[in-house]
Amino acid sequence: CAMLSPADAPLEGKHVRISGLQAKPELNGQLGSAGDFDEAKGRYAVRLSNGYRVALKPANLIEVSDSEFAAAAPAGTLVGSELTPFQREIQEEIKAMPPMGAGETMPGGPD
Repeated sequence: CAMLSPADAPLEGKHVRISGLQAKPELNGQLGSAGDFDEAKGRYAVRLSNGYRVALKPANLIEVSDSEFAAAAPAGTLVGSELTPFQREIQEEIKAMPPMGAGETMPGGPD
C-alpha cells in the first residue's frame, strides 16, 4: 500500500466545488473540503459545508480558492470548523447536564 504523492491526489486538503453529478444533482454547486483519496475506489472523501461526507470522483470536483470558499460561507461561520449533526447532538447533551459539584467525579472515572 504505497502512500500517494501530492501529484497523485492533488485535491487532498483543498476546497472544492461539486460539479457534474448525475446520481445526486442536488449536490452540484455545493462547496466542501476534499479529504483523503481512496485509491481503490478512485474517490475523494469530501466533507460538505453542512457536515455531511460523500465519496466523489476527481472528475466531479473543481478546486476553489480559499477566498471563494470563505465568501460562500454564511456570515459568522468559521470555515473548517463546521460540526456534524452528531457533534451538535453531543454538545446539546453536554449543555443540558447539570454542573458537577465539588469533589464529584464523572461516572466510570477514577475512584
